[in-house]
Amino acid sequence: TITTSIAVGRAANSGDPRTTISRQHAVLQHAYDGSLWIYDLGSSHGTKLNDHSVQPWAFQQLLPGNSVRFGRSKRRYVVRYGAAVGAKPDSFVDMATSAIESGRAYQQPKAK
Repeated sequence: TITTSIAVGRAANSGDPRTTISRQHAVLQHAYDGSLWIYDLGSSHGTKLNDHSVQPWAFQQLLPGNSVRFGRSKRRYVVRYGAAVGAKPDSFVDMATSAIESGRAYQQPKAK
């Protein structure tokens, strides 16, 4: 099985009161066209992309060189891969949003 998404969040049993990362904070989604996307799950302290807030409940494409920060953490994660030249973001966003809202993982469509 190929994993196309990664959930970001803290452990449910984390008793650390200093953490600003939600239990279910965000999802990183690798699309069928090779592009990489982030989706904030309505986290309490938000997600930053290049020091700008990511809109909750909406996909934002990640490009090489972008930096991502979760909550108020000082750790920055830099995107190294994932951009797709000529990607069609609207069709992916519609499909992936539907999959996340329904609770099922997005899977690559079968070739016709």
